[in-house]
Amino acid sequence: MGKIEQAMRSEISRLARKEVKPVFAPLKKDVVDLKRTVSRLTKSVEALRKTIDNLRRHTVTKAETAIRNVPLEKAKKARLGPHSIKKLRKRLGINQSELARLVGVSPSAVQTWEQGRSNPREEVRAKVIALRGMGRRDIRPLLSKD
Repeated sequence: MGKIEQAMRSEISRLARKEVKPVFAPLKKDVVDLKRTVSRLTKSVEALRKTIDNLRRHTVTKAETAIRNVPLEKAKKARLGPHSIKKLRKRLGINQSELARLVGVSPSAVQTWEQGRSNPREEVRAKVIALRGMGRRDIRPLLSKD
């Protein structure tokens, strides 16, 4: 009895494979095509992300333009004391090192300005004056670029 049972099982499985093969062959081909498409799309998305990152790095924002284009005469006339620097920094929600990065000096320079032991140079003073006209939303992109 064992040989007949074994022969029947092997014949049934052979016939089942034979019937299933034509049904699954096109599906298998579709799966391979979809995997290729996903791979190609993934590569193009990565390329686009790199392009966006490069554009963000090289794009000059409105805030950067404002910082660069403050006339020195305006900076000389503006009042800028230790208390006003600290008040500006608190209003913008940044710390001393972030302010230093924005205007291109060391954090210890900002500390000495806030303590009243020294004053910013004319170029740096102009940048600090430019920051007065900006808000937190304008400052965040500048800080995230570095």
